[in-house]
Amino acid sequence: MPETVMTLIFGAVVLLFGITLTAAFAGIRNVRENIPAFLGLYALCSGLQLAAIALVSEAYVWKLYPVITHLPLIALLCIRYRKSLPTALAATFTAYLCCEPAKWAGVLTLQITDSPVWELTVRLAVLLAVGYIALFHVSTCLSDIFNKDRRSVSIFGMVPTV
Repeated sequence: MPETVMTLIFGAVVLLFGITLTAAFAGIRNVRENIPAFLGLYALCSGLQLAAIALVSEAYVWKLYPVITHLPLIALLCIRYRKSLPTALAATFTAYLCCEPAKWAGVLTLQITDSPVWELTVRLAVLLAVGYIALFHVSTCLSDIFNKDRRSVSIFGMVPTV
């Protein structure tokens, strides 16, 4: 039971983390008129994830994650916010890369403790720390880079994409 609760909390935080960082990296400011669009996206992606968990399994949801989370996010950036596809892709993939330190810390914790609850707890703590640093110290620089001409964004964005 604690593992299920931690898994749901972690999944909700990862989704919020990814949407928030992607928006910040794409140069979308946290202002009142942007909140409904991103809350709607959060609700849509959460609903898709819960439906996929109910229909198949949690493990399959993580395999479907790019389709049920990244594609709608990229579509929102391109359609509503008129970001170029390279900007939307670079921002999304860079935010995805910011999840990796938490994943590494979780794998290490699981190997040491053999406890999925501790793994998720450490992953959550590391994710929040990385999110704070990325949001408040890195996002302004990245949004400046990701909102340059398509060629510059494509070159810089190739690293997180690959």
